Order: sequence, then structure tokens, then C-alpha cells
Amino acid sequence: MLYVEVNVPQGCLPLAERRRLATALTAGGLLDDDGDVNPGVLALYQSLTHVVVRENDVWVAGGRLAVAAGRPRYLVTVHVGEWAKDLAGHLVAAITRRIEDFDGDSDAMRFGGRCLVYVVGVPDGRYGAYGEVLTTEGFAELAEDARTGTPDHIPDTITERRPVALLA
Repeated sequence: MLYVEVNVPQGCLPLAERRRLATALTAGGLLDDDGDVNPGVLALYQSLTHVVVRENDVWVAGGRLAVAAGRPRYLVTVHVGEWAKDLAGHLVAAITRRIEDFDGDSDAMRFGGRCLVYVVGVPDGRYGAYGEVLTTEGFAELAEDARTGTPDHIPDTITERRPVALLA
């Protein structure tokens, strides 16, 4: 249940780099730093994670036009469930670390204002998946059903509710 939107100035990142950045910001890259998330639960989160990297042709930051010349800026908005407040600190740190790794300039990320992260909570009952509204309790049931020893095994109780396209 993550929607991650990354905005960068137009022309600062080639398509291949935008794809690499998007891949680094999936649930696997953000939620499992220590490898302690159950593989089945992580697979469930991965199936419900979408990352979009957008180029913006007009962007003013710090009172000046943000352009492709020089180091890029990153504006990241993350939409998560009702537990946004609990996850915000972790997500801001994890996203900043992933972008630091991607960009290679950690000082500018933390102190230069080139990476801003907004965590937005989606109120309970206002998120849809599998053709129905998914509540916090419903998601907890899916996560419990997903608990496995391997990421390749997703219990039938989940696959019955999940479209096949999300399993790929």
C-alpha cells in the first residue's frame, strides 16, 4: 500500500536512470533494511507498491527555476495507509538513503534541500485494491495470510482476491 511519486526537473535524468531510481524505491528497497520483514508479507507489499518518476518542465525551488544543469532536485510524495505517522520517520530516512545511493551526494541531500519527502496518510477505508475498499483490518488479514517462509509462496486466500497481474 505504497504509492511513491518522485518529481525531478525535466532533462536531468535519462530514462534508464529514472527506471533505476524507481526500482530502488519499491517496498523491498524501503521497508526491509535489515532483512527482517517476513518474505511473504514483503511480497504482498511489493504487489501493492507503485513508483512513478516524473519529469517536470517547469519547477521553481528556492525561489529559482530548477533546471537540468547541475545536480538534480528530488521531490518525493509517498501515500501510505492510516499508519503514515508511525512510518513517516522510517520512510523519510529510507527514501533519502536510497536517493543518496542513487545520486552519490549525501551531504547535499541532507543539508542542501535537494531531496524533500512528504508522507501522506490515506484515511482508513479510502484505499481500494482487488476491486474493493481495503481497510486496515482487511490489510492486516492479507498480511497475516501472506506470512510465509519464502517470497515465492503466497497462500491461496490471497491469490483468490488478487488479480493475476499483481502476482507477476
